[in-house]
Amino acid sequence: SFLEYLSEFPEKVLQRIGQVVMSEN
Repeated sequence: SFLEYLSEFPEKVLQRIGQVVMSEN
């Protein structure tokens, strides 16, 4: 559902940001 998506979204975003940061460094 939409609420489940909202609860999972930040976690996925943080994981993606972490991957990008680690790959850039």
